[in-house]
Amino acid sequence: MTEPPGRGCATCAVVAVQLVLVAVLFVGAWGEEYFSWDPNYVPEDVDPYIVKMGVVAVVAAAAGVFAGVRGAGAAAYGQAVVVVITLIVMAVTNAMG
Repeated sequence: MTEPPGRGCATCAVVAVQLVLVAVLFVGAWGEEYFSWDPNYVPEDVDPYIVKMGVVAVVAAAAGVFAGVRGAGAAAYGQAVVVVITLIVMAVTNAMG
């Protein structure tokens, strides 16, 4: 059997929104750490950005478990990919700051 129409699109949209959110947080942390016109600028700590990315990872993990229980394999795998990518980005952000 095939999945109902539109179900795959919703899964892709959720994954895309989560990855865009992680990218925005990473760019914000990168900008905070490395970009300033002031030569005396001392960058802020990147820990708040890492915590926000962690929230995205936790939400994606919970959504993946929920999707797996409901039998939506594609959604569960998509959320697993989001968790892995988010953890990698969190590690890179931590290494930056």
